[in-house]
Order: sequence, then structure tokens, then C-alpha cells
Amino acid sequence: MLVIIVIKQIIVSFFLLIIGAFCYKKDILSAGEGKSISNFILTFVSPALILDACQITYSEELFHNLLWAFGMSGVSFVAAITAAQVLISKRKISYNIERFSLVYTNCGFIGVPLVQALYGDEGVLYMTSYIAMFNILLWTHGVVCMSERMDKKQIVSILKCPTIYAIVIGIFSFCMKITYPEVFGTTIAYVADLNTPLAMIVAGISVMQSDFLGAMRRRRIYVVSFLKLLAIPVMAMLAMSLFPCPAIIQVIIVLATGCPVGASVIMFALRYGKDEIYGAELFAVTTIFSLVTMPVLIALCTI
Repeated sequence: MLVIIVIKQIIVSFFLLIIGAFCYKKDILSAGEGKSISNFILTFVSPALILDACQITYSEELFHNLLWAFGMSGVSFVAAITAAQVLISKRKISYNIERFSLVYTNCGFIGVPLVQALYGDEGVLYMTSYIAMFNILLWTHGVVCMSERMDKKQIVSILKCPTIYAIVIGIFSFCMKITYPEVFGTTIAYVADLNTPLAMIVAGISVMQSDFLGAMRRRRIYVVSFLKLLAIPVMAMLAMSLFPCPAIIQVIIVLATGCPVGASVIMFALRYGKDEIYGAELFAVTTIFSLVTMPVLIALCTI
């Protein structure tokens, strides 16, 4: 049943991606406009989605599962970081790009819509734990991975991220059983509903900006894609099996871990003078491949 839901959501996401690609191809939307939409998503839509999901009715079971989600997010990131260090040799020219890509996924743009389709607001609530861990590590381990040094100023920027604000406010509201006023809550829900269509349209624009066909001729792309989309999520799943965590948490964390390479690899590559073209190719190719691998991961989780 879960596999069917994921396949349907993947098909919907694919059509939305095609719309984004078409709009870019026909000059309806430019690369700059795609970036603006992406900033809008990160600043308003993603936080609204988290705030809306956290309005779910409080229960002890939900709270305990939330703690499990945070702990298992840590386990999955340890598995991903360890695998990246072991499997990607420093002898590779773009080893920084590849190691970063294996750890940091597009969980906000692609993972959240999938989890919402599977489990509704409850699933998104648990996903906030993974997103919180993601942002903390992105601006610490991620910075070190790309720059090979610790940039203390970047660590402070974690606190300026709208998504982090939303997670803190949302979890506080959930734990304290605070309900937003109807007009405010409705507004947040409307903005939250924009997440899936806008995110996939931006993904389509990004895919069209890369040399997708050229990337498909590079053998190394397939190796990294396999590690990112299948091998590391399976490693995370095996690691989580050592703990008595609820099945719903395992599925959500595996999905989040198995999302395609995040657009953050392009931004960080530009910031630290790495190969942003290769980062864009990994982003594009894994986004397309994930349309097939996501249902496979769900099937493995539900065996």
C-alpha cells in the first residue's frame, strides 16, 4: 500500500518537474526566477509547512516518536558521514563534492511532500527532527567538508535560518498544546500547500540548467548515484534496525536519507570554489533517478 502511494506521488512530482523544465525551456521562467522561487520556499513555504504540521493534537505517543525521530536522524547521518569518508577517496579530484552529496539530501523539497502523502501532518512532524539535524550538520560538518576548515561565522548562521525558527516555534506549540487563531492558521495552511508544486517546478528548472545528457555519459555519476540513493539509505536502515524504534520512524528516516542530492551542494561549491558544475550534474541525475529508487526503498522498508 505504501509503495503504491509513493509511486503515485512520484508520478505527480515528475509531472510537476516537467512543467518546471518546460517553463524554463520556453522562457516562461528564467534561472533567476527559479532562484527567487527557491528563496521564497526556504523563507516562507517550508517554515509554514512545519508550523502547520505541528498543529497536530498532542499525545504522549507522538512526543515519544518525535524523540525517536531525532535520535534516528542522528544515526542515519552518522551512517552517511561514515560511508562518505570510507567510500570516497581523497584521491578523487572532486572528493569534497561527492562526500557532501552523499550526506546532504533534498529532504525539504522532495522528502517532505512524500512523507506528507504517506503519513500526513504526523509524518511531517517527525520529519522536522531530521530537518533540524540536517541544518545543524550542514553548517558545521558541511562547511568543514567543503572548505576543509571550521568557519565559526557560518555556525552562527544556523540561528538565522527561518526553518530553524519554525521548528522551534512549531515544536513548542505542539508540546504546549497551543492552537493558532483560525485566520492565522488558515493562512499558514494555504502557504504550506505551495510546497510540493513550487519545489518540483524549481527542481525542473535546475535540471534544465545542467548538462543532463552529458552527465549521463559519465560512469562516476552512476557510482555516486547508487551510493546516495540506495546503498547509504540501506546502511541507515540496517543501523536503525539495532534500535526498537517505531516502524513509521524508520520509513521516514530512510526516505529522507534516500532523497536525491540537495541543491545545497551547488551553493556550497560556489561559496568555496569547488566544482559547482559537477554538483549540479549530481543534483539533476539523482533527482531523476530518485523517481525509481524511492519506491524501491519503501518496498525494502515494508518487507
